[in-house]
Amino acid sequence: MAYEPKKDVEMESVECGDLQVTIHSYNKGKPKLQISRAYVSDKEEGVTKFGKAGRLSEEDFDEIIVKAGTIKNAIRKANKKLGKEE
Repeated sequence: MAYEPKKDVEMESVECGDLQVTIHSYNKGKPKLQISRAYVSDKEEGVTKFGKAGRLSEEDFDEIIVKAGTIKNAIRKANKKLGKEE
């Protein structure tokens, strides 16, 4: 089964410093986290984009931990939208 971008829906998003934690659901499945890092595009001057976070520094990790409750609430909200309340 091939990946279909239209089935991959961003349900919620939480900013964590220069990281962005998004909650996605593929084909109305269980919501999952994606961690991305902000960067300024070389091709589009001044435009901020997000790419794979890769390795996290201690400071990056701390930003995520500080927002852990907010991220957990975003996951719960996504589950409710999908009718998958736990």
